[in-house]
Parts: sequence; C-alpha cells; structure tokens
Amino acid sequence: MSDLEEFFKEQIKPYEERLKRLEELDKKKDVEISLLKSAIEHMKGQIDLLKAQLEKNKAAPAKTTGKSTAKPIGRK
Repeated sequence: MSDLEEFFKEQIKPYEERLKRLEELDKKKDVEISLLKSAIEHMKGQIDLLKAQLEKNKAAPAKTTGKSTAKPIGRK
C-alpha cells in the first residue's frame, strides 16, 4: 500500500466511525419510536374502554334501596 493511500485511509477513518455511530443511533431511535407508538395505541385503547364504561354507568340508573342509612346530627 502506498503512503498516499494509507494517508487517505487514515483521514477517512474518523468519518467512517462517525457514520457507524450515527447508523446505530438511527436504529435505536427507530426502535424507541416504535415502542412509543405502541404504548400510545395501548393507552388510546384503555381510554376508549374507560369512556365506554363511563357511558354505560351513566346510562344505567343507580340502584338504591330507598332507605337512608344517614343519622341526623346530634340525635342518637
């Protein structure tokens, strides 16, 4: 290998290493984005279930016995 070729290879090496690190970061970023999207979709599903449950509870009348268990204040 000529000295000139060796010189250029040494000059290129830091750029190649930087490119490799950036590619690895890009892969990690993509994985994290995917995980976040999945978590958001799961949360949206939970919200929808809670909304449906609230609507169901609002639509159904509350069951009461008609008897009050509260005692007047100051009386025994």
